[in-house]
Amino acid sequence: MNQNTFGKTKAANDLVKILEEESATKKTIRIIGKKLTNYNRGLNAIIKISDHKVREQLLIIWRKRNLDEISMINVSKNVYNHIRNVELAYLKKKAYKNTAA
Repeated sequence: MNQNTFGKTKAANDLVKILEEESATKKTIRIIGKKLTNYNRGLNAIIKISDHKVREQLLIIWRKRNLDEISMINVSKNVYNHIRNVELAYLKKKAYKNTAA
C-alpha cells in the first residue's frame, strides 16, 4: 500500500501505517478507500453551495452521517478513530478554507 493511499495528510499517512500493522485485508482497504472517496465527493459538492447557512448545515449533516457509516465498518477502534481523523482533516482543509475566502 502506498503511503499516500488515502491522501497526503498526516492522519491519512498514519491510517496507512496502522492498516499495515494490523494486516488489514484488501477488502477492508478497498471499503475504506471507497468510503473516503465518497466523503470527499460529498464535501466537494457541498462547498460549492453559495448560501452560507445552507452550506454550514449540510456540512454538519454530512459529517454526522459519515461518522455513522464508519461505525458500520468492522475495524478496530484505532482504525475507526484514524478514519475519523482523515475525514476531519479533509473537512478542515476543504470546507473551512473555502468559507474563509
